[in-house]
Amino acid sequence: CLQGCGHVYCRQCLVSYIETKYDTTLNTKALKVTCLVDSCNSLCLLRDLKALTDVNFYKLAKASFQAFIREQKDLVDCLDPECRQ
Repeated sequence: CLQGCGHVYCRQCLVSYIETKYDTTLNTKALKVTCLVDSCNSLCLLRDLKALTDVNFYKLAKASFQAFIREQKDLVDCLDPECRQ
């Protein structure tokens, strides 16, 4: 059951869907995992993603952040790989 909207899915189908979304994130504008029901546009909550997948949550958070940065026209990643800001 997704906590954002309450729709119920087979765990394996939902995990496959989430992992597919995660895998394509680097080529898209943003990581937006929504409910599978066409008429429901609820976003999957991060706690759902963390609980349902074996995807490294750090990598998921990083991909989400990078997608956010790509959407922001006035923000760029620092070119220094040692930079912590």
